[in-house]
Amino acid sequence: MIGIGVNLTTPTGGWDVDGAARPCALDEFADALPDARTLAPLVARAIETELAALASDEADVVARARAAMPLWGRRVRGEQGTRLLEGTAKDLAPDGGLVIRLDTGAEVIVHAGDVRVAWEAS
Repeated sequence: MIGIGVNLTTPTGGWDVDGAARPCALDEFADALPDARTLAPLVARAIETELAALASDEADVVARARAAMPLWGRRVRGEQGTRLLEGTAKDLAPDGGLVIRLDTGAEVIVHAGDVRVAWEAS
């Protein structure tokens, strides 16, 4: 099962999160907002259209994910089994794995389930 959330409004006082990973809300982009019951089928149709487009060209999935990620150049920490990984998020591998340049200069590719990446505290 997959779930998503759509923030309709920005919380009073703003978002209490790291600036690079800051969420946004629709009220930042529009003066008038639809209610959730109107918005839900629109979001579902947009997701359906996007999934159909992505299914037609597998290579495009990685390119689009790469372009959308705010992670590049950021310090990351992860775990791969019992191995601690620390370095910089560099890229996505052709299979979608995350390429991390370790502090040693070596590069490793990690996959979902193998690693948990967290933003470095600033």
